[in-house]
Amino acid sequence: MIRRAAGTATTTLAIVGLALLAAACASSAESPSPSEEARPAVAGPSATSAACPTPPTTDTTNLGYSHTGAGGATLVGVTASTTACADRITFTFTAGVPAYDVAYVRSATTCAKGDVVTTQGAAQILVRFTATNAHDFAGSPTAPPSLTPALPSLKEARQVCDFEAVVSYVLGTERRYFTVTTMSSPPALVIEIAH
Repeated sequence: MIRRAAGTATTTLAIVGLALLAAACASSAESPSPSEEARPAVAGPSATSAACPTPPTTDTTNLGYSHTGAGGATLVGVTASTTACADRITFTFTAGVPAYDVAYVRSATTCAKGDVVTTQGAAQILVRFTATNAHDFAGSPTAPPSLTPALPSLKEARQVCDFEAVVSYVLGTERRYFTVTTMSSPPALVIEIAH
């Protein structure tokens, strides 16, 4: 009999415990605890950072930019950086931004020998400046001949020409929409390649 009473008491306590636990769960589901009320809602990535602009087209076949510019410029800097939406390469000059052509190409070659240039990435953008140099009067380079930033869209930049006032770089990239803008102070050409 004592064993049966102890077993019944244990069963009764277990049932009461389960009932209390169920009641506690039901009340916590209906109203948040004070610590939950004080906690702000967590927003998704689009709410915490500005949304990246949608490219006007995904077809990059005929994407290209040309512009007439200042003559007698010298390329003095080539830098790469990244943002949340795009990779950026900046070409900085003295004496204004020279005439330029920027476009995707099937393949790029060096201007002196015509050797085919291979780069990292699935595509190549050729950046060609005219009436400019990337060296001083002694023939020393004034800008880096190559960069390997290994960014999401911009993998590599290689100088393929600095001859007879023509300077060209080939960019090894993923095939993405890109934009070209210029700055006046300092004079620079900025290419942004979308992620």
